[in-house]
Amino acid sequence: MDDRTALRIYLSERIAVLRGGRRLAQRMRDSATEPGMGALLAGTAEALRDDEETFTSFLRQVGAAPPRLRIAAAVVGERLGVLKLNGRIAGRSPLSDLQELDAALALLELTASAWAALDDAGVAAPDVVDGREARLRDLADRLAVHRRTRAVRALAPA
Repeated sequence: MDDRTALRIYLSERIAVLRGGRRLAQRMRDSATEPGMGALLAGTAEALRDDEETFTSFLRQVGAAPPRLRIAAAVVGERLGVLKLNGRIAGRSPLSDLQELDAALALLELTASAWAALDDAGVAAPDVVDGREARLRDLADRLAVHRRTRAVRALAPA
């Protein structure tokens, strides 16, 4: 394995996950009913798009193309996520909202950690990395405020 193979694999995986996650955030935005949630999810989708583009640029700089097969698999996976068990044959349930929020929070954490790893490894310019990890953690904190309401709605006895 050459000295850039690990970086290419790492970036390729993150790009695919970001594409699926961005689609999830957009779908969540479209079904958001809580005040301010649509704008927060739109901001999340935009941040994920920006990070995907930046990771793709890094990948090209190390001599690799975007991972088309991985991206396609992530998109299919996100679409299949709509079919998750949620206690209803058709339509959304409060459990759908909770599961999607948990997935979005995990994605933001994964991406924030990726920026930290790139920074720690010194493979990205400080001006590119600067503030991205904090921005994603801030979005996660703002989204997490909605978890309690969604958890109670989905999981508490009626």
